[in-house]
Amino acid sequence: NPRFDALPDAAVEGRRLAADWGRRRDSRSRLYLGAQATRSALFEEFAKARVLHIASHAVSSSVFALNTGLVLTPVDGDPSAPEPADDGVLRAWEFLEAPRLRADVVVLSGCETGPGSEWIAMAEGSLDLSRFFLEAGAGAVLSASWRISDEATAEFMTGFHRSLSRGASPDQALNAAQAAMSGSRRWAHPFNWAAFRLVGLGDE
Repeated sequence: NPRFDALPDAAVEGRRLAADWGRRRDSRSRLYLGAQATRSALFEEFAKARVLHIASHAVSSSVFALNTGLVLTPVDGDPSAPEPADDGVLRAWEFLEAPRLRADVVVLSGCETGPGSEWIAMAEGSLDLSRFFLEAGAGAVLSASWRISDEATAEFMTGFHRSLSRGASPDQALNAAQAAMSGSRRWAHPFNWAAFRLVGLGDE
């Protein structure tokens, strides 16, 4: 989306994950990069994917919680127009019209994809993107509670999905990825790996 800064390591991250999952005989790995990463492509995967990974910016609203959303690629219109046909932001209220999610795990690897705004949190409880994905049918959601570097995120997500693709449960994969980074010289500081949280697993 031209209105937001590029995430240069997101493509590297996506290719790594697709390669790891592609090694599984039972995996149907699909990768959408750049102009391919549209609302319609994501909705198509809602009905198919068991593991859904989205490496993107998040946007939030302190006034209207349902305007919280994910940045995708705009299509069929000028994103700078007053009312573009598709400005490339998938907002929470649009989940009401989306296909039901089949994913056991949804991964939101962009910065600040976890927490909602302070005003929303105080007034209505946590209304972050994780909650909207759970309401849409996800079994569990992994998200980030603060801004970390694009490179550190790619490193973390590579480790998380490598464990997940080899049969680990989401919580086991999270623990393994955090342990690997905390034990490395480059990524040992908690700022690089402690932002990620898993919600929804085992909830009724």
